[in-house]
Amino acid sequence: MGTVVKKIKNRGRNVRTGPQAQAPSIVANGTVFTGEVKLSEDLRIDGAVLGDICSTKAVVIGPGGEVRGNISAAFLDIYGLLDGNAGITGHTFLRKGGILLGDLETAELEIEDGARFEGQRVMTRKGPRGAGRLKGWPYRSG
Repeated sequence: MGTVVKKIKNRGRNVRTGPQAQAPSIVANGTVFTGEVKLSEDLRIDGAVLGDICSTKAVVIGPGGEVRGNISAAFLDIYGLLDGNAGITGHTFLRKGGILLGDLETAELEIEDGARFEGQRVMTRKGPRGAGRLKGWPYRSG
């Protein structure tokens, strides 16, 4: 039996519905992934990634998740820990309890009360060429 995929309009962009749209790639709680991650889909991290992440879509670091490396993505949502630099072409959210230890280049930034950010911020224009490589990229924490 084939998978039915339809397109719907959502805030001015086409969104795919069906099994592919409901399940992003996930690094589950208790999982440690070491190495570079490159993908063209959303990524949710509830475990740990020790290495750089490059996504053409969104990266979400869950409350128990951690990334020790750089992130390049369209959107970034941090509830857990990011120890590294991030180059984000769209919106970055740093949620309550979230920690960012590194420099951030993003088009838009929202920081909730109770979040922690130690680094420098560079605001860029939104779009595919919005966030470039930060000076000193790739960053490696000690």
